[in-house]
Amino acid sequence: GYPTVLVLDSMGKAYAITGYKNGGPKPYLKHLEEFKAGKEKIEALLKEAKGKTAEEQAKILDKVYIAAQENRVEKFHIETQKKIIQLDKENKLGLKGKHALALYQHFTKKKDPKAKQYLELVKKYAPEKVKAIEVEQKLKKIL
Repeated sequence: GYPTVLVLDSMGKAYAITGYKNGGPKPYLKHLEEFKAGKEKIEALLKEAKGKTAEEQAKILDKVYIAAQENRVEKFHIETQKKIIQLDKENKLGLKGKHALALYQHFTKKKDPKAKQYLELVKKYAPEKVKAIEVEQKLKKIL
């Protein structure tokens, strides 16, 4: 939307994306506080992940990614997704396939050749999603 507002922490890292909200400053400040709570949740989860097993870390990092989605900053958490894929080696948790699909979609949208490597992971670890990808690709050609 317009205007787009990036909410940054003291280090200049985006922790929320928002835009114009009706109602004036009080509701808008409340809206920003909700994002701050999301940022604090992400920070707490990242601390919690330290020293855990690979499986536990993958589960926690998935929660980090979900919190990033809630703050609309998932595109800044590509490394989190890559780490999840690395930690869920055999897709035992179902997270490798899930995040491979999300990264495939991310890189496809950017027309980045990295999409191909994530498509291969989707084929291996989330084959039930491949048909939907093929249909989507056909529709794009038609439209």
